[in-house]
Amino acid sequence: MRAGLAGRRPSAAAHTAADAVTVWLPPPLIEEWCSAEALNSVLQKGSGYSGVSGTGDNKRDTTAAALADLRGRAEQAFGRMLNG
Repeated sequence: MRAGLAGRRPSAAAHTAADAVTVWLPPPLIEEWCSAEALNSVLQKGSGYSGVSGTGDNKRDTTAAALADLRGRAEQAFGRMLNG
């Protein structure tokens, strides 16, 4: 990380070709929830946190009711209290 911040090329990863590499894929509900939180953040910033995005026929309600439902489903499915 420091090498990248300093504009230097980072060194190669420290493992051999025979080492196992694990890829973690989040559960679809968690991925959907994270995407919804990010999109909500962008829409809220763009609307000045007014609860509405766009004008005229393109006007959309950006209240957090659907987001709260999604957060609740993720909490219920994975048995943890999620911050938010």
